[in-house]
Amino acid sequence: MAADGLSALCCAVCGYGFLVTMWRCPKGTGAYQQQRLPAWFPVLTPIAYVGVFLLVGCAFLVAVSGVVDTPEVMRQRYDPNWTPDGVACALGATCQVKFELKEDMEAPVYVYYEIENFYQNHRDYLKSMYWPQLHWLNTKDKCESDDCVNKDNINKGEYNYNREYWEELLKSNCKPLWKDKGRHLSPCGVVPNTMFDDTIRLNSIRTTPGITMREDKIAWKSDVNNVFQQPLGFDYAVLPPEADTSDACFGTPGTACDAAICNLYLPTRKDAKRDFEDKTSSDNYKEFWKKADLERCFGYTCKGAPVDAKRSLDVPFGEICKAGEKAVFVYPDPDKYQYLYETFPEVISPLVGVESERFAVWMKIAALPTFRKLYGRINTDLKKGDTLAFDIDSRFDVDAFSGKKAIVVATAASFENTFLLWAFVTVACVCLAVAVFFGLVQAFAPRVMGKVRYSCLNPRPKDA
Repeated sequence: MAADGLSALCCAVCGYGFLVTMWRCPKGTGAYQQQRLPAWFPVLTPIAYVGVFLLVGCAFLVAVSGVVDTPEVMRQRYDPNWTPDGVACALGATCQVKFELKEDMEAPVYVYYEIENFYQNHRDYLKSMYWPQLHWLNTKDKCESDDCVNKDNINKGEYNYNREYWEELLKSNCKPLWKDKGRHLSPCGVVPNTMFDDTIRLNSIRTTPGITMREDKIAWKSDVNNVFQQPLGFDYAVLPPEADTSDACFGTPGTACDAAICNLYLPTRKDAKRDFEDKTSSDNYKEFWKKADLERCFGYTCKGAPVDAKRSLDVPFGEICKAGEKAVFVYPDPDKYQYLYETFPEVISPLVGVESERFAVWMKIAALPTFRKLYGRINTDLKKGDTLAFDIDSRFDVDAFSGKKAIVVATAASFENTFLLWAFVTVACVCLAVAVFFGLVQAFAPRVMGKVRYSCLNPRPKDA
């Protein structure tokens, strides 16, 4: 019995030793596994330094060589502060801006609005918004993220996710602009509520025939389809031509339609809310939405594309309805919230709201105080001598921040950021100057490279 136990112990020790040996053994015996690959040890000689600086300088010059001399940019200032080369355009007025092409411009030709002295990248500015108001349905499966519910505070029992806590979230994230005339802004914050709301139209009468401007597909597809979403409970319906539109709600904005109209054209307006209540795991959040008012709907007279257009729709220009058609829509708690279409009624449709491409373009924060944002594009080649005439409804106040605004027409090859342009040129010039300096030093006062036999690792020779 003792012999059997000793044999078992010896087998166990031998097995353990074998496993340890196999574990420590490399999986391969090649040069790569045994770290016997030849290594490259470059010697950084003065000539090598000169070559590196020359290469970097030439690379930066090549990067800007195609845009330094680009003449295909036309700019016209049109703010109320008149300048000799601009157009004085008072707030609330419609002004005309006209361009005469001095040379050909290949399609696509882009139309931008440019704003100066507007610091979108200021910390207090860019943090004044509340993202859950802009993408409600992204958390429809489980509304337990820090953006939607403060888990830590709920777990500690400090808060319940009720309307009072929701108001506190809006106030803390959107200050100083989270309410207007007693109603909460949706979306709240300075960023969404300072949107550029001038309207730029291409005048077909004074413009060269055959030239048109499109205002669709100006924002990132992922933004308008995924990032920005209407509030939970929103719904709309375009009325058929034979529908009765004599109700006062179609002629007076803000007037609620008769309940029979809402029940007829929006019979399922509460289903989305109920579906969300079934899926969410937060009891407090369910209770929050059970109290939402979705009883009343409102009428709307369509303006057509590009105002009443969604990029996600598989129809020409993404048009929801044509100008003159009637529609009804519903938003949750209309007495409690002021929605984006009410803040900017001329450029935002109630059928589109925060999913507007114009709004998505504005929400891309600019890094510099002078910036351009895309407004539209011309998909036909422009010839020398052609005329572009724009009618601009001026609403965006630049005097409040001592700024300027302008309309810019440019091709895709135009370099809009002159600061970055000259930064590239400066780096290229400095690198080339350093390369020339090192080259001259090496030519007239060359440095004798060290020899291995004089290294401190070797004995000092007798003849030294």
